[in-house]
Amino acid sequence: MSGSTPDSAGIGPFSGGFGIGAAAVGVVSILIGLLAAVDGYTEMGMLVTGDDPILEGVIILTFGVGIGVVALFAGAYMEPGFGGDDHGH
Repeated sequence: MSGSTPDSAGIGPFSGGFGIGAAAVGVVSILIGLLAAVDGYTEMGMLVTGDDPILEGVIILTFGVGIGVVALFAGAYMEPGFGGDDHGH
């Protein structure tokens, strides 16, 4: 039987340093993807420069959102790692 309660410290998504860092990487990656998509659509040329800026913006959006979603899932579901979590693991 486990001795943890719902209000125990250190339990839950994004409670450790890795989870918070992964969440930050995920959010920044998604924002950069969205900015590149808008930049490609409006042809501003800040992030996307080339012959077909709309296509390049969509490609960067796809990679940005993909990396962002994977980072958010990793931050939410990955265990703390080798440092221990003060629960005997």
